[in-house]
Amino acid sequence: NERYSNLMVAVTGVYIVFFLYTFISGKIINAFEESRHMRLAGLILLPLVVQGLQGLMKRYLLAVPVLMFGYAVLSSLNKVDHPKVISEKYRVPLGQMNTMEDYNIFKMEAMKADVVYVVNADLKYELDHCKTIYYQDDFTSLDFIQARPKATITGKTMLFMLPERFAKNGKRDAILANFPSANQQQLPEINIHKLKNWELITVSYH
Repeated sequence: NERYSNLMVAVTGVYIVFFLYTFISGKIINAFEESRHMRLAGLILLPLVVQGLQGLMKRYLLAVPVLMFGYAVLSSLNKVDHPKVISEKYRVPLGQMNTMEDYNIFKMEAMKADVVYVVNADLKYELDHCKTIYYQDDFTSLDFIQARPKATITGKTMLFMLPERFAKNGKRDAILANFPSANQQQLPEINIHKLKNWELITVSYH
């Protein structure tokens, strides 16, 4: 109806202006971080989307939940029967880590650290979530990582589990720079342990 059309146009216009202003002013727009701002617009546009899909897929609406249920069952069976896992508790497949030996080294060092920084969710399941920092930095631009607010650390040990390629594309240095030492008189001690396709970096702050 006319009221819905007016509301949709108004909200869409506001969001277009907002993102144009953000873009023109040089601020960084990241879909992973900024998606929460789109919820209101999504709720308003949702009825229109549903109505359009219902008209296009009226014959196939029953097939969608059936296919989703089938995929869920197959996925669950595959996870339960997976022969190699890095976590018996959560049945996480041995995919991100190349060997069980690498994972055991990471887990042993993680238990000794005060804070653990990972870029893959699988690596944090068995750890205390209150001491784990998780960012999807594989899908985040270098500029966005460098622009993050700095967290000053003192008297702690941080463990960074980063892909080996981060050393070449600059993301490793950008991530470490996000956590400067509060002690300006003494630099933190950095120890890098090479795993297969990964770097295990221990930083001790004084």
